[in-house]
Amino acid sequence: MTENAFLRWMASNTKSDWWNDSGKPEEIKTAISNGATGVTLNPLLVNRTLLELRDYWKPKLEHLPKSLTGSKRAEEIVRIITCEAASLVEPIYKETGGELGYVCAQVNPGKAYDSEYMFEMAKRFNSWAPNIAVKLPITRAALDTLEECVAIGMTIVMTVGYSVSQSIAVAERYEKGLARAEANGIRPGKCFSVIMIGRLDEYLKEAAIDNRAKATEDDIFQAGVTVTKRAYSIYKKKGYKPKLIASGLRLGAQVANLAGGDILFSLSPNIQEQVLKIQEPYEEKIDIPTDKDVVDRLMTVKDFVKAYEPDGLSLDEYIAFPPAQRTLTQFNEVGWLQMETYGL
Repeated sequence: MTENAFLRWMASNTKSDWWNDSGKPEEIKTAISNGATGVTLNPLLVNRTLLELRDYWKPKLEHLPKSLTGSKRAEEIVRIITCEAASLVEPIYKETGGELGYVCAQVNPGKAYDSEYMFEMAKRFNSWAPNIAVKLPITRAALDTLEECVAIGMTIVMTVGYSVSQSIAVAERYEKGLARAEANGIRPGKCFSVIMIGRLDEYLKEAAIDNRAKATEDDIFQAGVTVTKRAYSIYKKKGYKPKLIASGLRLGAQVANLAGGDILFSLSPNIQEQVLKIQEPYEEKIDIPTDKDVVDRLMTVKDFVKAYEPDGLSLDEYIAFPPAQRTLTQFNEVGWLQMETYGL
């Protein structure tokens, strides 16, 4: 086991928490030893651990009948792998009274437009373990699902988020579901809102070239962090209750530049290794704004403006925003659909 001084410092000395971005049991155990308080899963990560640890999962999946096909087969595979991860962090969930210790279970990414379908699937996922955080994409349809789920007490992670406007929309719909839950005497679940930093940066790098923008490559790798800092400042100012999750990070420096805030990090084992290189003294940098000249250059990239401005994207654009479409397609084609035929 590698002791990660930076992650231990962040978990013990700041308001920031972090989750392990992997479904592999040994990686989850190592992460917990370094302060991780939860596990991030999505169809891509579930399928990855399934394929890379075939011998480990084989005895746990051999009961699957050949007659179980399509989405039902994928869902059962997700259940088995998710519940294993949930058992590893359930002690944290119990020790903290449900404040920490969650595992994400993401609904079928091919149904991001169907609120009723996602709601029914979310209810099934929620029944698997007490520490399941059901994952929905930030689309117009899924915002409706979010409100319904919160109203009956579920904990929800809103993912495939790339913009300040999506983060605000999540917070506002959570408030509506929260009010309904409290009016009916239901203990409300928690809500988390993801910003997929690295995926946004990767898309904007291409967009900047196509736009003939002034932003440099170094500027682009500050874009997702800049969007996250703006969303975080609005959350603090407005007193929004959901917690932001910084995910899909590609550089240890991105973690360092957001550390200290009352946010969650979803960190892959690769990024956990990168932050080992961060030198002491460690600092809380969440409230340090991105250099104005960098922001000015980023604003020459049209889709950065959409991600950065509080009204940059309309509800109808959430599902069509290019990085969101890329992610949903990947989660579906390289994750969910492959699990639908696994072992057949």
